[in-house]
Amino acid sequence: ERLSCARTAVAHLEEEQRQKEHEVLSTRQVLRDLQQVAAEQQSALQRIKAGNEEMVAKSARGASQRTQAAQHAASMVEERSREKHSLSAALQVTEKELVETEAAVTMQRQ
Repeated sequence: ERLSCARTAVAHLEEEQRQKEHEVLSTRQVLRDLQQVAAEQQSALQRIKAGNEEMVAKSARGASQRTQAAQHAASMVEERSREKHSLSAALQVTEKELVETEAAVTMQRQ
């Protein structure tokens, strides 16, 4: 009877271990996904910055089109700035989720 009890306890512990391993794998996948999202958002911010710099450079060319190009660049910079702000906010949320996920992984490992 004690052996049967011990076997039941071992089986229960093995099942718990399998569940924890599955949770860790799932959490790691979420972590990888969040890291990829953060990298994509960082890349988007770099593209926006490059686009802004290109618009500024274009507006400096062509004396006869300077006023029109400057107005266009200003609207593009404003639009990019709004996009950048939006992406920055999303990046902060993603980074917070990443920290929380890393903390969860650390807790599961303990």
